[in-house]
Amino acid sequence: LAPSASLGASSTITLRGYVPVICRATFTNAPAMLDNGEIHLGQVAEFCNASNGYRVVVDYSAGGQPGSLIVDGVNVPLSASGQTVIAQSSLPAIENRSIAYAPGSTPITSLNIHLEAN
Repeated sequence: LAPSASLGASSTITLRGYVPVICRATFTNAPAMLDNGEIHLGQVAEFCNASNGYRVVVDYSAGGQPGSLIVDGVNVPLSASGQTVIAQSSLPAIENRSIAYAPGSTPITSLNIHLEAN
């Protein structure tokens, strides 16, 4: 290789990368009846790299008074619509949450947990 005639010249190299948004919830069930009538359901592990954060959404059998979920000790009433946001983050995050269920007069029979990027 021969040396370049313009030793003082500079150049710029631009690299760009694109990272896909990945949001997932993994539920580990460990059902147990608690003394206060609540049912411990288990743990949900969350991973979401969305730059504006995400919401943790539950879908369940709808109707009447479904009761509430207790997420890390915080009571979250379930709506009769069959969908409720139980937690949210304004940043990307990796979280673990404990979930219990306090049945209402119309107990739910199914529960699906998923994440939605903001």
